[in-house]
Amino acid sequence: MLTTLTSWLRASLAKVNLVSSGGRHFCSSSTHSETRRKWSGCSAMTLAPAQYGQQPTVPCLLGSWRTSSRLPSACTSGCTTAIHERVLAPYRQRPIHMLEIGVAHGGSLKIWRRFLHSESTVVGIDIDPACAKSEDAESRVYVRIGAQQDEAFLRRVIDEFGPFDVILDDGSHMASHTVKSFRFLFLNALASGGTYLVEDLHTSYWTEYRDSPLTFIDFTKWLIDALHAHYSQTTSEPEFRVGSPERRAEVTVPLATLLIENIEIHDSLAVIRRANGQRELPRSQMNHESSRRPKRGSGAQRD
Repeated sequence: MLTTLTSWLRASLAKVNLVSSGGRHFCSSSTHSETRRKWSGCSAMTLAPAQYGQQPTVPCLLGSWRTSSRLPSACTSGCTTAIHERVLAPYRQRPIHMLEIGVAHGGSLKIWRRFLHSESTVVGIDIDPACAKSEDAESRVYVRIGAQQDEAFLRRVIDEFGPFDVILDDGSHMASHTVKSFRFLFLNALASGGTYLVEDLHTSYWTEYRDSPLTFIDFTKWLIDALHAHYSQTTSEPEFRVGSPERRAEVTVPLATLLIENIEIHDSLAVIRRANGQRELPRSQMNHESSRRPKRGSGAQRD
């Protein structure tokens, strides 16, 4: 496993020029302008965690904390929450393509059909042939039978219906299946600017679903590291500063650094957004006074 992931990482490194005029400013909000849907095949690309191995033990800063309160009554599987509604709200105003992994009785397909734009296409995949009865082609709801970890099957679904603006994994929840599906679909099926959701992440902590030492919770931690990979090669802000003699000309980062716009983690739910095209790395335009480095251990001065 370690050898596989190491080679996977090496195959995904990309050099990024830090001197070009583009880039995101420090300490400023950044929004994407409305762009038309973009798509390009990425079959040769791979997405890799920054490292693989034993996770360090983090001391509990709050000590031993217990509660006698009952567990919350919120559902943990097969339901639509306020988080889903907020995350997917931007997709209600135009026709999109959505892929859901895991159909079961087809209830969620009906929910997405009602929630999304009337001309959106909703596709569900499942290993159970009985799920095919949930298809309603007249309403643009389709079901295909196959395994989420079967790349050949996924490729056929992409060729028929993709790319997808939204992909939601509520499938087997097996560790290896969830990670493998993400690695393939995020690169090859998710449209530029699209959103990938993975549900029921609590299963990462249950042995029944841990068929691999790499759970999706573990994988998400590495994606967070990849999102910040350019900082691991630098030591200070001037290396990103426009006009600074210390500014780096380029850095080598995993492909994930450029493709992942942001990551949200909620209880049992991960939301990973793909950038529009390639994400621009930050640049700094701090003036001389504000760029003075505070002494170690001292607080930053305020005006």
